[in-house]
Amino acid sequence: NLLKKHQKEIQSNELKTCTIILVDYCIKKVNAKQLAFVLHLFNLFELLIQHQLLLEDNKTITPAIYKNIITIALRLNKLLFTEKFLEEYKEFLPIEVREDVYLYNKANLLFYQKKHGAVLDTLRNSKFKDIFYKLSSKRLQIKVFYSLLEKDESYFDILQNTLNAFKKY
Repeated sequence: NLLKKHQKEIQSNELKTCTIILVDYCIKKVNAKQLAFVLHLFNLFELLIQHQLLLEDNKTITPAIYKNIITIALRLNKLLFTEKFLEEYKEFLPIEVREDVYLYNKANLLFYQKKHGAVLDTLRNSKFKDIFYKLSSKRLQIKVFYSLLEKDESYFDILQNTLNAFKKY
């Protein structure tokens, strides 16, 4: 609240530093299951966006910040915000990881929008190079099949096969 109250009086670089420290603190609290910090974290991300402080000196956004903003916005069911942010900041991702980071987060948004076919298509057409995104995409695929199984029991075998493939992977 103090940071928000005095944001106009603080120089940009100091505002960014203070906000990032608070973001790190909130992430630790959220990871410790203190869900009241989810909204605080989102508000801090909005502050960074409002003041155009997301980009690094080389005019890129870190994949971690990009993913964290999308993850928190999805948790708060801010789907329009997520879609706009996803597309608007895609071009600022480092070129060497842009496709992996963008496609995984796009698939995650589609999952929250309950567009299960589109999630599977996005994941199927992606060649994730980064092991984190490869594992996360397989986990997301399992979530999709589980969601589909709740509506149609014919997905049971597909879910079982996907789980077995994931274990082997």
